[in-house]
Amino acid sequence: MVSPVEPSNHQTHSPISSLQFPSFRFYLSQRFLAIAVHLMMMIAVGQYVYELTHSPFHLGYVGLVLFLPKFCLAIFTGHVAD
Repeated sequence: MVSPVEPSNHQTHSPISSLQFPSFRFYLSQRFLAIAVHLMMMIAVGQYVYELTHSPFHLGYVGLVLFLPKFCLAIFTGHVAD
């Protein structure tokens, strides 16, 4: 027979308590900036290709070229991580 679980006396931590560590704040800010720069690069490349070709079809190719390596690598890295 299973005995009931007694509530523990552990304190609950705030979700933002990890921000008290300077190295984590640095990592978090750098990660945010890296994602912002990547998104700006994707928009700039797409706009440049559209200005050169005026073709939505070629713009679609640019989106595919930017997305396909991430998708293909995600399959293999997910397998390795598991």
